[in-house]
Amino acid sequence: MNKIVILLVDDEKSILKALRRTLFEYPYEIVIVSSSLEAKQFLTGNQIDMIISDYKMPDENGFELLSFVRDKYPEVIRIMLSGYVEKEVVLETMFSCAAVTFFPKPWDDEKLLSRITELIEIKKSIEDGDLWEKINSDTFFSMTSGLSKRINLIDKSKSHNEELGEIISSDIFLLFRVARLVSSDYFSSRSEFDLNKAINIIGADNILNLSQKIPISDYSVPSPYSIMPDIFLSYYGTIFKLMFRSGKTEPLKVYLPFIYLYNYLLLQIDTGLYNKQVITLVDNGIPIKSSDSVRGIFRTILHLCRLPEHFLEYCDKVETDESPSMQTALKLRNLIELFWWSDKMPVNHSFYTIPDEILKSIYTDVQELKKSQL
Repeated sequence: MNKIVILLVDDEKSILKALRRTLFEYPYEIVIVSSSLEAKQFLTGNQIDMIISDYKMPDENGFELLSFVRDKYPEVIRIMLSGYVEKEVVLETMFSCAAVTFFPKPWDDEKLLSRITELIEIKKSIEDGDLWEKINSDTFFSMTSGLSKRINLIDKSKSHNEELGEIISSDIFLLFRVARLVSSDYFSSRSEFDLNKAINIIGADNILNLSQKIPISDYSVPSPYSIMPDIFLSYYGTIFKLMFRSGKTEPLKVYLPFIYLYNYLLLQIDTGLYNKQVITLVDNGIPIKSSDSVRGIFRTILHLCRLPEHFLEYCDKVETDESPSMQTALKLRNLIELFWWSDKMPVNHSFYTIPDEILKSIYTDVQELKKSQL
């Protein structure tokens, strides 16, 4: 088994010695360089698993170096260290996925070693190297042009925490950027993730400014997951009342982002398999089922964002929860997918227990949203 290779970058020899001493007892191959230029030269002809870089260096700062590594070598795990740096730089470094996390100098040996081990194990758990590169890059957590417009329309002269919270909670990728940032080692708090608290900790203005730099995706194939939030919000309550009359049930605010992510991962991991499942869905009206690999990748993303353990439980909940709320959400998801992939409104489908005018209304909305993306 090949050793894990870690590249250490710092212009201070004492820091490099201290890091090497910290990692000495672990089965890692340590390479040390004293500048960004040397790091790039080494990367040209060698493979590494992780890079740990200082921020302040004479030739090029750590943010620029790690951004370069993110773009050219997305498989490499990236960590930044610094004794003092402006908060805005730290936020941009992690929000842009240039670094997975940020440790202050002097660092806590136990915490640093624990984090290194955790990240290496996460990477090992993903068998699909191409997908790991996507998760570890900036483009995976991209933004649609529609979401970008909503953020640009926020009035910065007023208090906008509530409006920003609604936007973040409606988009799984923006939510994960925020969660990944606020749960990083830069912030000492390890309390349970709360979106409102996260906005206050990071700062609404900071999030708005950072969001302007998120890559905008131009989808080359139809992407039903990206339009689901609007349709869920519009029709979930109505569908629920019609399909289940079992009394009052809690809304699906927590579950929905996880359902969106499942659909996205299905598209990313195996398009061929996904298309076959869609055809089966159209023919038989059965739910699309997630594979074990999807669940594994799903857990990996949540771990990278360091969300609480109960978030991870939803990996299994999505597939096993038999409650009326979850079953309604899954059926509505499948109906939206069915309408997305159909050139005309299908007939003789199990969903046709729902009144015809509601089905037609959903179909019309799906087609309109589909046209706007193509």
